[in-house]
Order: sequence, then C-alpha cells, then structure tokens
Amino acid sequence: MNTTTSSPTPQVAFIREDECIGCTKCRNACPVDAIVGSTRFLHTVITADCTGCALCITPCPMDCIELRPAMQPVENARVDWLKQRKLKRVAAQFGETTNASKTPVLFNPTPKPVVTKTADEHQKLKTAVSMTQVALSKAEQQFKRRPSPVLEAQIAKLRLAAQQAQERLNQALTPSPHLAARDELHQAKVHLVEQRAALKQAEQRGVTEAELAPLRQAVAKAEQALHQAEASTERPQPERVLSYKQPVSTQVRDLKTELALARAAVHKFERQPLTDPAVLQQARIRLQKAEQQLADYLAQSSTPEMPSA
Repeated sequence: MNTTTSSPTPQVAFIREDECIGCTKCRNACPVDAIVGSTRFLHTVITADCTGCALCITPCPMDCIELRPAMQPVENARVDWLKQRKLKRVAAQFGETTNASKTPVLFNPTPKPVVTKTADEHQKLKTAVSMTQVALSKAEQQFKRRPSPVLEAQIAKLRLAAQQAQERLNQALTPSPHLAARDELHQAKVHLVEQRAALKQAEQRGVTEAELAPLRQAVAKAEQALHQAEASTERPQPERVLSYKQPVSTQVRDLKTELALARAAVHKFERQPLTDPAVLQQARIRLQKAEQQLADYLAQSSTPEMPSA
C-alpha cells in the first residue's frame, strides 16, 4: 500500500520462465489475453496489457507467477478494449456471438478497404482527368486576364490532354465484350462440371433410370451451352472427341475393388520371405474367388466388361 497517496500501487504479473512448464492454464485465465505462449513452451506476460487482476496466479500448478509493481498505470480505456478483444476471440473460437458493449472500442485500428486492381486503375484514371481539367481551367482563366500566344498554345495542349484522359477513362469504364464472353465461358464450364458431378453421384447411388433421365438431359444442355459460349469467344475452337463411357454399376465396382484388394494381398505375401504358406494359400484362394465372381457377373450382364489385369 502506498502510504503517501493511500491508494493501491499498480501491479503487473510476472512469470518466472525458468520454472514455467507451458501448461497454458494462466493464458486461459487471463481476461485480457496479456499472456503469450503455447503448449509446452515458456509463457511470458505483456506488461503493457496486464491489468494486475491476479487471476492467473491461482491456476498455475508451478507457482511461478508473481505480482510486481507496474512501471506505469494501465489506462481504463485500454483495459476495456483488451477485455472486449478477449471476448471476441473466445466467441470466434467457439462459434458463438456475444453481446458487445455499445461503447466505442478504443485502440481498434480501422481496417483498410480492399481495393482491387481494376478499381485502383479506375481511380488513377479519374485522378488524371481531374488534374488535367483543373490545369486547363486555370490556364483559361489566366488567358482571359493576360492573353498571350504561349499561353494559347499551352491551353491547346492541355485541352488535348484532357480529352485523351477522358477517353481513356471512358474506355476503362465501358465493359469489354471480350471479357463478358470470357466470363460467360467460365460460368458455362463450371455449370457443366456441376451437372456431371450430380449425374455421377446419382449413378453411384444406384437410382432408377427414370431419375437419371433428367440429369442426363441437364448434362446435354450444359454441354450445348458450353459450345455456344466457346463459339462466342475469340479463342479458336478446341479439337474435341466426344465419347460415351458406360457407367459402372455399384456391384461391378465392389467386385473390382475386392479383386484389387485380393491381388494386392497376394503380391504382399509373395514378397515377404517369412510368410506362412497357409496364409499365402488362403490369399490365393481369395484372389481366385474374386476373379471368378467378377467374371460370372460380367457374363450375366447385358454389357459385359473384361476384368482388368
């Protein structure tokens, strides 16, 4: 206690790092996130942010935290900002929303707006137009007061520069047909990929042919839209060979998967010199059984497929 002022002396927490084990309990207890560190690494206190609340001392299992006199008192506005920062971090971590105070948050830097390259170029062109117009206006006013041939020639140059700057700005603000066609082509490609993915998922689920028919029609329309988008661009048409691939049923896929697993097991046991002969024989029987099951199913199918070697 400070006897001269009868007020408590500001204190801050101090971690003896040689005794710290990095348990993170003090960091979780700090209400203003003034303790930094990670699991199993040394922790330290940010003295500029510490409020001296001593909430980090109790959970410390090593008793390596103590309070020391602060060099300067912490401002109340900064303490409020630090507490709100902690609440926002915890809310973002657990996916929750907190009722933030209506008081303005101090020491919160204003985020800079994201400026795209196109917007930046437009702003530069607008600035150039404004500067040339201002220079032209000043020159015309000066020519009215004191006309001269030199100033008249300068006005002509400034007027031409202003017109050129305005034309460049108008060209930049006018949407290019080539860019619009390219965006349409990109959207057509994305739409076709989505429709093909939907059809493939439906085939894998084993839905009926009546349910697959509208999906196939959607894929055909998406392909036609892509061809039209490609024709509207200035790029040369790609050489495309369209081929129809018979979809693989779920049962054929399962049989082929079992065959691949059985073949991999046989190869694995054959490479191991200490493999039990009984285990190797059992793996070979499994492989023969998988090959026979796939061959029998393909023989009964209306569209037979040859098993992969």
